[in-house]
Amino acid sequence: MDNILFNEFEHESLISLSFVSSEISLRAVLALPPPISLIVVIRFPALYFKMASFKIGIASVLNDLKNAQRNGVREWYTCFDPFPKGNYYSKLFDEIRKKRLFFKAYFECWALPTKKFIDDFSLTFDKNSVIAISPECGSEKVRKKNKGFFYTNKNLINIIKYTQDKGLNTLLYFTAGLPFEKNDDFLATLFLINHIRRNFPSVHFSIMSVEMEPGSPWFVNNDRYKIRTGRKKFIDFYNLHKDTYSIGYATQFFSEVEIANALRILNAEARCKFAESPFIKSLSRLDRVHFALSLNKIKQLCSECDYFGKCFPNLDNACFVLSRYE
Repeated sequence: MDNILFNEFEHESLISLSFVSSEISLRAVLALPPPISLIVVIRFPALYFKMASFKIGIASVLNDLKNAQRNGVREWYTCFDPFPKGNYYSKLFDEIRKKRLFFKAYFECWALPTKKFIDDFSLTFDKNSVIAISPECGSEKVRKKNKGFFYTNKNLINIIKYTQDKGLNTLLYFTAGLPFEKNDDFLATLFLINHIRRNFPSVHFSIMSVEMEPGSPWFVNNDRYKIRTGRKKFIDFYNLHKDTYSIGYATQFFSEVEIANALRILNAEARCKFAESPFIKSLSRLDRVHFALSLNKIKQLCSECDYFGKCFPNLDNACFVLSRYE
């Protein structure tokens, strides 16, 4: 930590403390070029600095972008917006326009972007730029328990409409098998994806599992989130990623296999060319709490479709049965 020049950062920061074991670890996530960034998770004896985040000065960001453009870089990807309601990005984007820096931008929002942010973004970057939003799930109660910046589905839909009206590309990230997610929560995600793709056909989707990274709340507090995993140390994470990828965890209501199968179904719904996919139609007649859904049944419902191979690559006859609960 002695090598970090804190005087180069602006004054805003978030730091919280809690007690943990005496293990020492460090996690830093950097976005290059900035504007943000540094996330630091540090463990010292008896102290755990959960998060310290700092905004890099606008002049420093502009200098990096100038150097990037001078060296032929034309696309800028940035992720992590810890102060989404502040004026940092408004000032930054204004200076980018004044300096006549031209980029195609991909901005991944952790929070829901404001209309002001979208206005400034659309004025600043190439028309093919992308705003990515990560609602993660269709269940508001599950989203609230897992996401740092909560927002409702109604607010999400309103912002999607606004980005579309501005002519911006919009990418939405969804997943399945979040902590506390149950059967009806999964179905809420399925139906939200269906609603969005029917009403906003140019919106793109990315469906993937959430990586349980070392230092993350899931990794540190398995019990709190009711997660079962064999990843207890950084070396476990490293070893499991040397050769092949695996989800690496199960929740109270989803096994690892069930999470994988649920993701396949969400992916298929996002890609379906019909307003209502055959399995959406069948699900609408089922009890949303207690149900069992077989991948073989989906094969029977969808196999005649020309897009079947894209929606369900390498589909086998494995049974998709979500855990029942009271």
